Formats: sequence, structure tokens, C-alpha cells
Amino acid sequence: MTQNEESFLSHIIDLKSIRKDKMNLIKAPCGSGKTTLALETLPESYCVPGRTLYLIDTLAGMEQLLKNEVCQCYDSEILDPNSYFQSDRPPKITVITYAKFGALCCYFPDWYFYLDTIICDE
Repeated sequence: MTQNEESFLSHIIDLKSIRKDKMNLIKAPCGSGKTTLALETLPESYCVPGRTLYLIDTLAGMEQLLKNEVCQCYDSEILDPNSYFQSDRPPKITVITYAKFGALCCYFPDWYFYLDTIICDE
């Protein structure tokens, strides 16, 4: 990579440094590629998209993420998240807001044990 090329996280981060049994924090400025890393690089070699949850703080942010072909919206028709994550769905990353996550946790404690990865935005 030359000095004129921009460096994005997906080019420079060592995925071997990410631990599946620990919380991994990535602090980087806006535009550095955190979302690209989460949606494109991690699913290739680190996480199973169908067992991955992406949490975001706003509905507007969620709508932006859902424009990406690797993302899907949580199907609220399936009230029990345990059933949702065990159903035959497209193997995509499910995007929900923190508010939805909190509501699901109130009614279905420990449902997130069916997940391999939870990505927290912001």
C-alpha cells in the first residue's frame, strides 16, 4: 500500500487478534471502515452471518444497513427470537435497534445464546 492509498480497517486489522470468547472493541474515526469490516470482512472468515446480530441505535441507521445485501431485518412476525434464529432464513446478518434488543431480552431472557456474534454500532 502506498502513502497515497487510504488505509481502511479491513486492509490493516489482523483478524487473528479478534477473540470469539471476548468483547472486541474497535475505536476508529468515522469513515475508517468499521461498518465495512463488520459486514464484509468478518463474515468471510470470522462469523456466521445467519447467527450474527448487528445492533444500531436508530431506525434511520438500521434502514441504511438494510440496503446492504448481506443484511436482513428481524422478522417481527416471529415473536420468539429463539425460533427466529433457528429457522430456515437466508444466511444474512440480522439488524435490529438496541431498543428492540432490550425488548426481546425482557420477554425472552438468554435468547442471544443462539448467536455467534453480536456487533454493536456506536
